[in-house]
Amino acid sequence: MLYEWYRNGIAQAYIIFRENYIKNQQPFINKETPQIEFEKLLKNQIEFEKFLDKNKEKPWENIKYKPEKKDYYTYKPWLNTLTSSKQKISANKNIWQIVNFGIKNPRTMCIICSKKGTKENIILTFPFERQIKNFFPSLQVKGRLQLCPLCQKICFYSFGNIFYNQSDDRITIFFPVSDDYVKVAELSILLQELRIPKIDKRNQFSNIYPKGLATYYPFEYLYPTLFMLYHRYRDKEKEIFSLIQEINIQLISFISGNLAIFDFSEFLTRLDRLFKIFVVFDKKVEYLNKELQKKDSEPLDKTLIFNDFLNDLVLDGKKLADKNRLREEWVKTLIRYYKVDYITLNNIVMKNISSRKRQYKFIRFYDLVIKSILKGVNMEKEIEFFEHLNNLGYALGKDMENKGYESILWDIFRTRTSEDFIETLVQVQIKLRTSLDLRKIEANKARWREVKAIILNGMANALFSSKQKEVNYD
Repeated sequence: MLYEWYRNGIAQAYIIFRENYIKNQQPFINKETPQIEFEKLLKNQIEFEKFLDKNKEKPWENIKYKPEKKDYYTYKPWLNTLTSSKQKISANKNIWQIVNFGIKNPRTMCIICSKKGTKENIILTFPFERQIKNFFPSLQVKGRLQLCPLCQKICFYSFGNIFYNQSDDRITIFFPVSDDYVKVAELSILLQELRIPKIDKRNQFSNIYPKGLATYYPFEYLYPTLFMLYHRYRDKEKEIFSLIQEINIQLISFISGNLAIFDFSEFLTRLDRLFKIFVVFDKKVEYLNKELQKKDSEPLDKTLIFNDFLNDLVLDGKKLADKNRLREEWVKTLIRYYKVDYITLNNIVMKNISSRKRQYKFIRFYDLVIKSILKGVNMEKEIEFFEHLNNLGYALGKDMENKGYESILWDIFRTRTSEDFIETLVQVQIKLRTSLDLRKIEANKARWREVKAIILNGMANALFSSKQKEVNYD
């Protein structure tokens, strides 16, 4: 991760250089000129280090906050969440003094640029060393990361180009990753537009947070943030798709406190597929709103629909860590594998039915979101599979409601084998005096748990939906 962090620092330096260059030049300059000039600066290490020294305060604007009843901004509490109490930043030292301070070893080589003359890495330039030591416990102090002063400063600049959120005791950080620092800068500039305008004590460790959602875990935070990005720049859809195809995301999460515990890090690729899902989702909502308009009903906001669905994936409980755990599992499967985790969805539904009883309301816009995902990743056969079983479950649920056999929902849920599941469905036919075509179910015996989950969700939709079946949106 060190190299990604380093390249992110280069991108941040380029963003600052580009802003300064455009500000000081005539308005009609060649688009490539700032990059050409920056490349010249990069090749001159002495001048580049002077540039970093001159602009050293700018990266901290991204993580500073104003304490309550104080007339100054600080960044130290933010960094102090990253390390142990023994390594807290002294209040009487400024940040550049600490970055520049350190015993240089003239014999060792920098692991990034191979230049001789290094010092041990400190938390202020690469805060995730603790995570590396967690993965490699045998790593001794002498084997710590060795960086030359210039590479230390470049890594330090990366703090200006990270996006983060704190919820309870957890902090999640992400930043764009690519060998092309210009591409990283282009995406970062767009992401920076999503940042909250002022960092205060209430959210001192958040510079982007999705409105209308209380997130805790990393994936459930990144997912709506990327949805915000897509909607903010929908008029630049081609540009966004081009960027997101070439750029990856480094996602990191840790528990803050006296000792930072880095418990999650993942390198995410091909996020353009996620944006294709957003495109389909938007089209379906637009169609839904046209249908509502015909009935003189108010149109629905896309972000509100998106948030309603995600908010309905939260369990009852006091702690966000417990309430959001299954939602995180569902979103994680979606982003990692571009699959719908039907089983986790059903676990959420059944747990909420168990805790809320008749007060439970089924997941809003369930059909719309599931079909948006499946169509967005070109799973046409899976859409047919889902529709058939979902409709079967919905019809069973309505029949159960009319005849007073709602306990059937739990009879099916408690089945533990495919044979037990199919046998229970046979018994359901007898109870309800109806006929079920079980051939499709038997043909997908290897996926019986998913089959069960989809049918159960269809039944729960019929039994616990606050409205009639959703308006058509196709």
